[in-house]
Amino acid sequence: MACAAARSPADQDRFICIYPAYLNNKKTIAEGRRIPISKCLCF
Repeated sequence: MACAAARSPADQDRFICIYPAYLNNKKTIAEGRRIPISKCLCF
């Protein structure tokens, strides 16, 4: 009987990438900002 291997949290297919442009309050949505300005960071 085959059993599935346990998945590690370090598996690369589970990685989430967050780019600085997503959080930059100086970027517009058209330039790549993904969250509201009120929750952005100043880079």
